[in-house]
Order: sequence, then structure tokens, then C-alpha cells
Amino acid sequence: MRIAAISGRTADGRPFQIRSLRASEAGLLLDQLWELQVSDPAFHVTEPDEFNWTADRLRGRIEALNRAPNGLYIAVFADEGIVGSLSLAGGQHKKTAHAAVLGMGVRRGWRRQGLGRRLVEVACDAARTADPQHIAVLTLTVFSTNEPAQRLYASLGFAEEGRGGGTIRIDGRDQDVILMAKRLS
Repeated sequence: MRIAAISGRTADGRPFQIRSLRASEAGLLLDQLWELQVSDPAFHVTEPDEFNWTADRLRGRIEALNRAPNGLYIAVFADEGIVGSLSLAGGQHKKTAHAAVLGMGVRRGWRRQGLGRRLVEVACDAARTADPQHIAVLTLTVFSTNEPAQRLYASLGFAEEGRGGGTIRIDGRDQDVILMAKRLS
């Protein structure tokens, strides 16, 4: 699934464009993902020394999600490159193809500017306008310590569906992972 480019301005007036990623932009995406990893290790399952994405792996993921009827990879582009990204990865089997897992990140200097909200809105719109047999439910996980993200997702219609009690250990303390979902129909 792909989207047309959408231009806008952040809350503080900076211009941006949201559009589908191209496989040739895997290196830019790698830079953004790495920056997210090192700037906020408390919001990632992996530690920086476990980060194993490569441009080649990301290129393959972008191509696969762009081809899939229940997949999407979009990014927010600004003067300094990719400042936010969102992926939707639909199930690979008949019984799970209608559900897609959402993953998103926005660079620290671009947060609280409406970009995360806009990325999720664009993804929801794209999923709704796709064949309803392909995506009917969006799911995501968020750490219990990431309250701003929880509030954002709740404001966009995601509801808590369950918790993985103590399934993440951050700085020696067990934290919950919250499963949230949104039905698109």
C-alpha cells in the first residue's frame, strides 16, 4: 500500500512532507531509527548494542510493505531528512491478514509538534480506504512508562486491550507493555 504525498507545517511552523518511503531511502531511514535508538533507549525493546538493522534489511522491509495490500511504510521528511516514520505490517496468514501492527517513532527535536498524530491519522486513512478485507484492526504495543504515547494513541481511538506484566526490564526495573488496538470499521 502506498500514499500520495501530504505537505504541512508543524505546530511551531516548520514545513514537512509525509509520503510513502522508497526503497532507495533505506539509508535515511536507518539514520532516523539509529537516532531514536540512542536518544530514547527506554522506549525500545533493544539496547543500542543490539541494534541490528542495516540499509539492506530496511530496503527489503520497505519493498515488502509497499507491495503488501495490508502493509505501509511512511515517513515525515524535513530539511534534515527523515524526522519520523511509521510502519504497518499486516498478518501474513489468512486468519491474521486483517490485522496490522503499527510501529512509529519521531525524532526528539520534532516531538510535540503534531507529527506523531498526523502519521497515525494518515495510516488509519490509508488502511480504511484499502480493501476492508485487508486491514480491519490496527494494533500496537507501548511501554507503560511512555505516557505521552499512550495519551496520543488513546486520543486517536486506540483502546488498551491487555498488558504484559513486567515483560520489559529497564534499568533493572520490570515494566509493563500495553497492547492497544483500534477497529477501523
